[in-house]
Amino acid sequence: MDLNIIVSYSSSAGYLSGKNEIHSILTRLGDQKSEQELLIPGIIGVATVLKSRDLIEELHEMAASDPDAIKHTLKWVPADFWCDATLDSIKATVKEEIKDLLVADDQYIIEILPHRTSLKPEQILSAVKPLLKGKINPDHPQKILRIELFDKHAAITLLKPKDIFSRE
Repeated sequence: MDLNIIVSYSSSAGYLSGKNEIHSILTRLGDQKSEQELLIPGIIGVATVLKSRDLIEELHEMAASDPDAIKHTLKWVPADFWCDATLDSIKATVKEEIKDLLVADDQYIIEILPHRTSLKPEQILSAVKPLLKGKINPDHPQKILRIELFDKHAAITLLKPKDIFSRE
C-alpha cells in the first residue's frame, strides 16, 4: 500500500466532509494529486507526495493560527510501513524496519489499534515486545510504536508524540 497518512474523521461530520477536508488541506499544502481510501468507517488512508511528518507539523501550525481550519478530521497519523495483518508479517516488519530504530535508552509505548481483525492486542504485544530495545514508559514515552490493523492490512509506525495531529 502507498498510503502514508491515516486520518480519522468525525462521525457527526461524515465521510464526505472528512474526505473533502483532507483534499482541501493537502491541496493547500501543495499536493493536488493525493489519493484517499476508506479503510473502515471513520478512518481514511491517504497517499500523498508530502512527507508525513512535515505534513503533521504544518497541521499543528495551521490549527494554531486558525483553529477553524480543521473542523471535520480528528486525528492525522503517519503510516510508515504496511504489511499483512498476520502475526508473522507484523513480527517480520517490526524486526526488519523498526527494531533498530529503538536504542537501549529509549522509553516508548506500544499502541495497538485493532479495527477489523481476529488478532488480539495481547498476542501482538507479546510477539513484538521481545524484539525491541529500550523500556516501556506509558507516562513519559519518547517514542510510540503504533500498530493499526484494518481487515487484511496493518500499518506500523514508530513516531514521536509530536508526530500526531489530534483534535480528540
